[in-house]
Amino acid sequence: MPLLGKGALVMWCDIAPEHHAAHDEWHSNEHFLERLGIPGFLRARRGVSISGNAPRYFVLYEVDQLATIASPAYLARLNNPSVWTRSIMALVQRLSRTPSQVTASHGSGIGAYIQAVRLTPRDDGAGSSELRRWLVETALPSLMSQPGVVGAHLLEHAPAWAPQATHEQALRGRADDTADWILVVEGYSAANLESATARLLPPDEVIRRGAAGSPVSGFYQIAHMVTPADLPPSESTVGNADEGEVRNHRRSQQFAAIAEGA
Repeated sequence: MPLLGKGALVMWCDIAPEHHAAHDEWHSNEHFLERLGIPGFLRARRGVSISGNAPRYFVLYEVDQLATIASPAYLARLNNPSVWTRSIMALVQRLSRTPSQVTASHGSGIGAYIQAVRLTPRDDGAGSSELRRWLVETALPSLMSQPGVVGAHLLEHAPAWAPQATHEQALRGRADDTADWILVVEGYSAANLESATARLLPPDEVIRRGAAGSPVSGFYQIAHMVTPADLPPSESTVGNADEGEVRNHRRSQQFAAIAEGA
């Protein structure tokens, strides 16, 4: 199906292999629940890289409008990270975080696999409009006609909606990277999805159509997806965050004890 809102927050990051399990436990059982409890967050997906040299994790939040990712409720979470979040943020590497407007979105369902493509339009006045027109009018519809492809979306960086420095960002010890434009192509067949994007988005053609250089791609399998309807009652509103933090802090300690004993 098309993306649910008019905005999105797109993220990539790495973490050392010995911390993968701890990250995933936190991300699924606290972080996603926190974010989807904020008004305007409509759906969250986490992908894990299965090919290429892309960062291990790809995360896509769909939001009703760009103002959601600058809202007081969201900023309150960024500036008051939980104990568990603070421990994980210190481990995160190469984080890229891009607030984005949804320029075009096509879909007939949710794919198990995602090809996430980062690209930059030429900075010559015509590059952006030419590349956008080709992607919206030709490339995305062509991708949607391919077997195994169920969604194709173009997202463009919206820098005006990036928050100022927050406590959570400070824990990572560096400024976050951003992408300029992002293509998200999803499908139910990994082989068909890779074949379709290779044929219809070849680097030479993307450059000819207005990109400043070769696109950077990552291929991901979706590991977890959450919507507000999936939240337990205690996480369904931001106001219950204290109760959730106590429970999740206890859970993080239990998980750390298990990991140490492994």
